[in-house]
Amino acid sequence: MLRVQRERALIEMDFRDLNLDQARTLYELEARADLGNNMAEFSAARLRRARAEYQLALTWAEVALLTGHPEWDPFAEQGDS
Repeated sequence: MLRVQRERALIEMDFRDLNLDQARTLYELEARADLGNNMAEFSAARLRRARAEYQLALTWAEVALLTGHPEWDPFAEQGDS
């Protein structure tokens, strides 16, 4: 009887160990997926920001052209010449 209990305990330990490994692996995969998603969302936000800044600069360039104020043009050369 004691040998059977010992064998059961060893089998349960193996099962629990495998279950723990599975939980760790799933946690790691989920953490990596979250990191990947966050990186993609951050890149998308940076792209939206760059597009908005470019559109704003184009609008200021157009305003500068239409009003005759070349100093408002963000694309104009900023020099002392």
